[in-house]
Amino acid sequence: MNIYEKRTRIVQEKMSRLGLPCILITRPEHIFYLSGYCASPVGAQPVILIIPQNRDPIMIVAEHEEGGAKEKTWIENIKTYAYYTILKKPGITQQIAELILAALKELEVARGSLGIEETHISFAFTEAIRNEFPLVNFKNFSHVLEEMRIVKSKDEIEAIKKAVGFCDLCQKIARESLTEGMSEIELFTKIKSALEIKAGERISVEGDLVFGEGTEGGGDLPGKRKLQKNDFVMTDLCVRINGYWGDTTRTIVFGDASKKQKKIYQVVLEALNIGIEAIRPGIKASEIDKRVRDFIISKGYGEYFGHHTGHGIGLTHFEAPMIVPYNETELKEGMVITIEPGIYIPNQGGIRLEEDIVVTEAGRKIISKHSLGFEGEHKKVRKLQRKDNLNLRFTDRGGDE
Repeated sequence: MNIYEKRTRIVQEKMSRLGLPCILITRPEHIFYLSGYCASPVGAQPVILIIPQNRDPIMIVAEHEEGGAKEKTWIENIKTYAYYTILKKPGITQQIAELILAALKELEVARGSLGIEETHISFAFTEAIRNEFPLVNFKNFSHVLEEMRIVKSKDEIEAIKKAVGFCDLCQKIARESLTEGMSEIELFTKIKSALEIKAGERISVEGDLVFGEGTEGGGDLPGKRKLQKNDFVMTDLCVRINGYWGDTTRTIVFGDASKKQKKIYQVVLEALNIGIEAIRPGIKASEIDKRVRDFIISKGYGEYFGHHTGHGIGLTHFEAPMIVPYNETELKEGMVITIEPGIYIPNQGGIRLEEDIVVTEAGRKIISKHSLGFEGEHKKVRKLQRKDNLNLRFTDRGGDE
């Protein structure tokens, strides 16, 4: 029994306790989590996973994805629909709805509760089910899977490390490619092209990439803005490899930083280190947020830090646990989180730094590796930070492995 089948059996136990005879899974990350089939990030068609409480699941995929699904999944009962044909057939949505109804009949689900992912299911599917099975009522099941995903297995942590390694490569390419007059989208395109050549396949690269005044709001999608001397460059880049995401942010100055810019950068850097130092099993997410936020407030920049202190990463690049003031979740060994403080000042620019960290039995382990240098030649900055003990990345951290 592989890990995907084991997870499915755990889900079926939870279904039994919740009184759910069947669930309908529609989120791609949850389908991968339970089946092992990770659809391509480019041009993938809808996949549906139907899991009964006491029988093996049924998967619905497009005809051209059937071979790939059979190679990756432990699930044997796979139904297909026609994505492309020269013959006249019902539309994709109608075909999938008909297959769902047929599967529910096969599984003898005609009444009772049906678990669904209420924010990730087509209205057409729920309406088709209501019309065919009026005695069925819907219950949200997404939160059950989200809770299962919050602590990662060793294999998942290794997969995330690989994705984070690609994030490090993003940051390296970004720094090496900066040229005065280039646009944000030019830089992003260079980064994505280089990563896909390295990976040997199409991959997802998302996040913020902005120059100059674009950093004032905390980031945005890359656009036409041109790079000018002494601009801030913010690269908050998320990469998905084999279903798992990494997420790192660096901010540098393209040229010579002013004393004020250096001061703000140092506050963000120290806030980052405070957040990292706080990570250990048992600490509440809200406490980490408080330590970081209180430090930024103490330096007079509280009004310029308006977002979360961090978040989980895994099958998505933004997931539980959220490192925010209201989250009382205690960190556990095996969670993978980011810490990403930032300061964004109108008419001056914004700085954000973000690291990816695994919660370990002893404390934490940073898995993002690229330099946090702000200006100038990276190695010189790294040596200065090690000497002055400013940056925890390059110093001995208690509890790190």
